[in-house]
Amino acid sequence: MKVTLTFNEQRRAAYRQQGLWGDASLADYWQQTARAMPDKIAVVDNHGASYTYSALDHAASCLANWMLAKGIESGDRIAFQLPGWCEFTVIYLACLKIGAVSVPLLPSWREAELVWVLNKCQAKMFFAPTLFKQTRPVDLILPLQNQLPQLQ
Repeated sequence: MKVTLTFNEQRRAAYRQQGLWGDASLADYWQQTARAMPDKIAVVDNHGASYTYSALDHAASCLANWMLAKGIESGDRIAFQLPGWCEFTVIYLACLKIGAVSVPLLPSWREAELVWVLNKCQAKMFFAPTLFKQTRPVDLILPLQNQLPQLQ
């Protein structure tokens, strides 16, 4: 499921001339920011967990390396069903670093929604918390593995 975007050359030239369009990627901007302020707080969640830019970049790099070791490649879809926790940002940035496509899913979704969207987007990997609000979201997906052959 590869999508090719095309742009009008005249518009592209105008955007570049106005300084609105450059060659830096979102991953490049992230690296710039993480290097510029390594000790500043980058993200805080509602449980009091936080990461500095340096710690967040390190955690995302470790996860990105693990994902690559598991066979994830640029363009693969990575789904994650997390509340507003710091780990959401770690997974998002790990995807950004390796060129994978982030597929964030609502924490309220259950079996039917999960199977539909995971199959539709052909997600190769899925992240969910082991415990959230006295439920075990990961237990929703485990029995559905036979319906999700693309998940690794």
